[in-house]
Amino acid sequence: PDPSRAADLFDRYLAAHGANDLEGVLALFAEDASVEDPVGAPVLQGVPAIRAFYRATHARNGRLVFERTPDGTVSQSY
Repeated sequence: PDPSRAADLFDRYLAAHGANDLEGVLALFAEDASVEDPVGAPVLQGVPAIRAFYRATHARNGRLVFERTPDGTVSQSY
C-alpha cells in the first residue's frame, strides 16, 4: 500500500482505539478481515469476532494514549 495511506490508516486506528471508539475501529476493517492479537493467539475471523475482541479490550483497558516516538515507533499509556 501507499505509505502515506498506510500511515493515515494507522493514525485513525490509534485515535479510535485509544478513545474506545468501537465503531470507529471496526470501520477500518473489511467484513472478512482477520485479527491475530497477540501474535500466536487464535485468529479472529470476521467483524463479529473482531467486535467482541475490541469490546472486551476496551472494557478491560479503558482509554489509552498513543504517542509516536522520535524513531517512529508508538508508545502507549493508560
